[in-house]
Amino acid sequence: NIRDHFPTVVSPIEGTPAYYMGIQGGDQIIEIDGESTRDFTSRDAVKKLRGPKGTSVNITIRRPGQEEPLPLTIVRDIIKVESVPYGFMMGDIGYIRIQNFARTTHDELETKLKELTKQGMKGLILDLRFNPGGLLNAAQGVSELFLEKGRLIVYTKGRLRETNRSYYSEARGTVYNKVPIVVLVNGSSASASEIVSAALQDHDAGLVVGKTSFGKGSVQTVFSLDQDEALKLTTARYYTPSGRGRRS
Repeated sequence: NIRDHFPTVVSPIEGTPAYYMGIQGGDQIIEIDGESTRDFTSRDAVKKLRGPKGTSVNITIRRPGQEEPLPLTIVRDIIKVESVPYGFMMGDIGYIRIQNFARTTHDELETKLKELTKQGMKGLILDLRFNPGGLLNAAQGVSELFLEKGRLIVYTKGRLRETNRSYYSEARGTVYNKVPIVVLVNGSSASASEIVSAALQDHDAGLVVGKTSFGKGSVQTVFSLDQDEALKLTTARYYTPSGRGRRS
C-alpha cells in the first residue's frame, strides 16, 4: 500500500525472506538499493524488489516509533504461500491461522475445520492478524463457512451502477457456527480480513478481539490496456452488513 508518498508494508507473509528479516506491518520502504521510493507506485516497488533467487536487495525502512531509518539486506527466494498454514487444538479449543485470501482459502479452511471438529472442538480462535487480505470472493467463501445461507456479507458502492453489488452467503455445506468463535485482528489485518471479521461481528457469529484493523475499504478493478499493460483503478468502496465503511 502507498501511505504518505512511500510504499508501506501492510503485513509480511509468514515464511518469506522479509518475514524472517523482521519486517513489520506499518514499515515504510523509503529506499531500495539506494534509490528513494518517494512517490513510487506499488508496481514500481515490486519491480525493484523482485529478482532471481539468491540475489540480494538493500532496502531502508522507516518504522513507526523509531527515529532512525533501518537498513536491511534481504536475500531473494522463491515464495510459496499457504493460505491456511496450520490449525490445531489447545485443549478443546481450536486455533486456525489464515494468512491471506486466495482461490484455495475456502477449501483449505474447510479441511481444517472438519479435522478440528472431529477432535471435539468446543470453541474456535480464527487468527486474521497480519493478514493483508486478497480476493473478495475468497472472503465471501470464508464467511459462508460461518454464516447461514442468505446472510449479507458485504456490499459495495461506487459511482457506476454496476459497481453497486451485495454479496450474500451461499452456504452449501456445513456451517460452523455451533461453537463460540473469537476472531483475532490487528493493524495489519486489511481488506478481505476486515470483510470477514466485520461480517461475523455484525451477525453476532463471532467476537472480534485485538487492535484497530488497517482500514482498507476500497475495491480495485484491473482494466487491460494491451498485452503487457493494465490500469488498476479504485472503482468502489465496501461496507459491512450494518453499513459501516472502512477508512482507505
